[in-house]
Amino acid sequence: MLDLARVAEKKVRESRKSDFAFYNPEQWETGKRIADIINYLPVALQSGDDRVWYQPQVNYDKGKIIGAEALCHWDHNKLGWMNPEGVYCHA
Repeated sequence: MLDLARVAEKKVRESRKSDFAFYNPEQWETGKRIADIINYLPVALQSGDDRVWYQPQVNYDKGKIIGAEALCHWDHNKLGWMNPEGVYCHA
């Protein structure tokens, strides 16, 4: 119960718009997911679970590739492929 209260307290501190907040179970799941990702990241970097994908930068007026953007995606052992923002990808 204290953990749930702390989640609501954090929401109030971050918003600074009101003096109270209602606990939302989605907040707990989000916080738990973020903690899992942060805790596993050092292991993932050492084991090579991250991959660099190159996304072309295209000049559509000339119809040519003018560069590339390197994107690091991570194959999380539980969550699957994730982009740098922690959003699931389909690879």
